Amino acid sequence: MTRFHDFNLKLLVIEELMYQAGTLSPVYDLNARMAERGITDPASYVLENGLHEEVLPESREYFEALEIPAELLATVEELCFDAGADVFRH
Repeated sequence: MTRFHDFNLKLLVIEELMYQAGTLSPVYDLNARMAERGITDPASYVLENGLHEEVLPESREYFEALEIPAELLATVEELCFDAGADVFRH
């Protein structure tokens, strides 16, 4: 298992492998997770509960626990530091 000392760096690697290259699966989909809890409009839920500047605990827990195989990590050649990355939306 690959260990990351910086959670934000791990998120960028996840962005590349899961959301861009599609090689890390299953793809984490926050909207689907919230729908399972009966939340049909995640954006409104986040705004109404003042969570727009928070990392949702269930997302953080998922990404922190996610194991990235060394073979996949070795395929990453470039990372993009973009606040609009899919991983940050989830």
